[in-house]
Amino acid sequence: NMKANNVIRTRSSSYIDVHDCDCTNGAGYDTGAVFQSECITPNRESRHIRYFNNVIRIIKGSGWYVVADQPASDIEIFDNLIVGAGNLEAGIKIPIVGGGSFLGWEGVKFHHNTVVDCRGYGVVDGTFKYQTKQKGSIEVYNNIFVRTKKSYTCGIASGTAIAHISGS
Repeated sequence: NMKANNVIRTRSSSYIDVHDCDCTNGAGYDTGAVFQSECITPNRESRHIRYFNNVIRIIKGSGWYVVADQPASDIEIFDNLIVGAGNLEAGIKIPIVGGGSFLGWEGVKFHHNTVVDCRGYGVVDGTFKYQTKQKGSIEVYNNIFVRTKKSYTCGIASGTAIAHISGS
């Protein structure tokens, strides 16, 4: 059960595999993503990170939040089940919640995942609240998205789309 903002957070890391985790927000405390990969420390880089065969259920934040302000490449997210992500209250003012949020990471592959009953976007890539110096790229393919819903926070980034790719 989640009792903090992230179950796993990588920072300026390389060659990491995260798999076979069952993550549920039983405690109700979380506001962040279940899995977070960051590359924001100056003169550091991240690459070759894989998340696969994980289950994420009933959380307030995103399934994934991936952000880079330094060189970062090759993150793959596949064969995961995400159910009921993005349930942040409107007062928290983070509209891009949902299955996964990506910013500034080169070579994101999001494939063969099932995203069900998420608020906000199923997948979002591009700049919203945080600006990055890095340009990112994402491939989204062979996923199943069911019943995405508008996030509780209103605005242009409030969701309902399966994927929102705006460019970094």
